[in-house]
Amino acid sequence: MTRISLLQISFARTGLLSKLSLLFLLLLVWVGCGGSSVSNTVGSKENTSSSGGLNVQIETDHTTVSPGETIDLAVTFDPPVNTQIRIAWLNVTGYGKLADKNTLPKVSWTAPKELNSLESIEVVHVIVTGVKRAVSEDGLDARTQILTETKTVLLTVTGL
Repeated sequence: MTRISLLQISFARTGLLSKLSLLFLLLLVWVGCGGSSVSNTVGSKENTSSSGGLNVQIETDHTTVSPGETIDLAVTFDPPVNTQIRIAWLNVTGYGKLADKNTLPKVSWTAPKELNSLESIEVVHVIVTGVKRAVSEDGLDARTQILTETKTVLLTVTGL
């Protein structure tokens, strides 16, 4: 008959308890992480739309210009009721120059006076953002709706 010492029983019991503890901990982690996701919007009441609702258009007389020529660019849009609108013109390629007041619906753009090639393409963006804040009648619930739309115009500068 083999005698099992108290020390051996203690180690066997500890090993079993540590395995059960580890299993229980993994179960808690697995249950606790269930249901979480990147798209979970719990606690967020903001509605963000990357496009739509503003119907943004860029208007200009022509998109082909001569070196040094200045043209007018205008943005039109249909803002929803009670919406604050912000406009930002962005001269992406930087060959020509936008007017200093680039937050207005109408700006002028001047083509570069000299070209390094037969033609140059200028990329100009206009970004229109609308922010609408609605507060419930009791004043307890506030929601923010953000609409933003970006339009691009390509301007060609041709050398003579």
